[in-house]
Formats: sequence, structure tokens, C-alpha cells
Amino acid sequence: MYAFFESNRVWIELGLATGLVILLVLLCILWSQLAGVKKKYKKMMAGMKVDNIEELLIQMQERIGDNGRSILSHSDQIHDMRELMQAMKSKLGIIRYNAFSEQGSDLSFSIALLDERQDGLVLTGLHSRDISYLYAKPVTGGTSTYALSNEEKEAISRSLRG
Repeated sequence: MYAFFESNRVWIELGLATGLVILLVLLCILWSQLAGVKKKYKKMMAGMKVDNIEELLIQMQERIGDNGRSILSHSDQIHDMRELMQAMKSKLGIIRYNAFSEQGSDLSFSIALLDERQDGLVLTGLHSRDISYLYAKPVTGGTSTYALSNEEKEAISRSLRG
């Protein structure tokens, strides 16, 4: 058996040397890849106030929780704002007309100021040559408990159409 190794010693040494060269090449490749990973890790950790990635992940998890609470708070604020906006008297309808056809011109008017719920008021100004009157009537759900003239109804209708 010893004779077999002696006669093939050159081939064995050559095989071992080839294996060693292959291992060295693989080691160089791995070393290069490790350097790339280290570079990316340093870039990722740059500016962070933590020493390792575990602390970074914990910090990020805490920030995510804070962001979630902040989002809920903002959602509540938006809901409150929407409620307030629905109560704002933002719908306006106006109609001008001649209340006393025998005299004057289109100086009389009815103005409806309503919110999204169709609540608000109707202002009516009746103008004649000698005197003017101003009436205000509450509106709830698009109607009033007071009798409405055709012009007041038209002003409400125009207000609801936007």
C-alpha cells in the first residue's frame, strides 16, 4: 500500500495543491463578499444611535408603535373636523324678486343659509317704496315650522343644489 502512495505521490501532491488553490480562491471570493456586507451594514447603521442591529430593530418597533398612536389621534381629529364642517352654514341660495308688483323693482330677496344636514335659516327682505321688512325663519331638515313663501322655498331649493 505504501508503494502505491510512493508511486502516485506526485499526483497526490498535485491534487492537494490544486485543492488548496481552489480553497484560496473561494476564500478570496468569500472575503470580498463579506467586505460588501460590512460596507452595507455600516451604511445602514450610519447616523444611528445604536451599536447593533438588534437595538435598531427595537427602536424601529417603538417608532412604529408611536406612529400608530399618532395616526389614531389624527383620525380622531379628522372625524371631529368633519363633524364641525357638516354643521357649518356653507350652502347658500338666493333669489331676488319684486314683492309688490305695482311698485318698485327686484329689491326684495330671500336668502337660505344651510349646512350639510339642511339646517340653518332663511332671511327674507321685503322692500317697498315706503318701508322694508326683514324676516328670519329657522330651517331644520330643509323645512321650517313657519309658513314659507314660494320665494323662500326656492331659496332653500337653490341652497340644497349648491
